[in-house]
Amino acid sequence: MNKVACLFCLHNHQPVGNFLHVLENAFEKAYLPFIEVLKKYPFMKISIHYTGILWDFFKDHHPEFIETLKDLVRKGQLEMMTGGYYEPILSGHP
Repeated sequence: MNKVACLFCLHNHQPVGNFLHVLENAFEKAYLPFIEVLKKYPFMKISIHYTGILWDFFKDHHPEFIETLKDLVRKGQLEMMTGGYYEPILSGHP
């Protein structure tokens, strides 16, 4: 039987200056549920990216979520992808 490799990466973004209730809604309906499901499948390994505005939101309103992400990284289930805080096109910088 042939194996198929699938690389799975998510990019999560909210615009700078977005309303707190919008961020909270996205957290409750998307960001948190996705990670909760991922935790149930330890064989699944993915890469994920959150933009700077989301890291600030998590730090200020859901620090426990950051701890959950750290735990998944330590377990080797989650790889964090990085980028510039405001999503600059980094290849355009010398």
